[in-house]
Amino acid sequence: MDQLLDAAIIGGGPAGLNAALVLGRARKNVIVIDEGLPRNRVTHESHGFLTRDGIKPDEFRRIAVEQIGAYPSVRFVADIAIEIAGADGDFKIATKKGDSYRAKKLLFAVGKKDRLPEIEGLIDVYGKSAFVCPYCDGWELRDRELAVIAKGEHIFHYAKTIHGWSDRISLFTNGPHELTDAQREELHVRNIPLHDGRICRIVSENGMVSRVELEDGLSVPCAGIFSRRRWWPAPTCPKRSAVS
Repeated sequence: MDQLLDAAIIGGGPAGLNAALVLGRARKNVIVIDEGLPRNRVTHESHGFLTRDGIKPDEFRRIAVEQIGAYPSVRFVADIAIEIAGADGDFKIATKKGDSYRAKKLLFAVGKKDRLPEIEGLIDVYGKSAFVCPYCDGWELRDRELAVIAKGEHIFHYAKTIHGWSDRISLFTNGPHELTDAQREELHVRNIPLHDGRICRIVSENGMVSRVELEDGLSVPCAGIFSRRRWWPAPTCPKRSAVS
């Protein structure tokens, strides 16, 4: 607690790690506070990073921490920041384990968590054959039978986007939809079935989805699922008290 650090980074995902690397190279005394439960830990591979496309998430982190280790002014702490107090130039960070730190600057890189629809069986396939980002995982499911689960005003755009990876998709709104007649007609033209019944369960084996079952008895086979994401701040985002 006595040492006043140059910066405290809350969160150790790609953004927090990159900030730690840059600050370490600038010879700044930095602490990275991270609980070690990244959002992408359920996935087999990470995509979209040049030179690291297809890397396992834990391997990406291992390499990053190893490279940052060349800069001794950066320190990693496996903990959760629960409260921030103080002001610019002297912030005080309290952690879940009961430790405290002081830093001139704060950088919040806590990211977000996915809020999945409350559908039986969905959590069993999440990160294995059910995903939220087609740009991250659409390539692996290209040209296969896909179920798109989405609600709200953006479902039409979401369905059209995924249609670029496969023309064998079915749209599930899990209840009343908000589509216009023109949008429904375009779905029909694109041969995208629309199911607005309540989903009963997702059927799978060893994390690989085989079909979506609706409460009305309809069973639709599929080899993958894309569920439109809803986000909320990661729980590592601490509360603030008397911060100016």
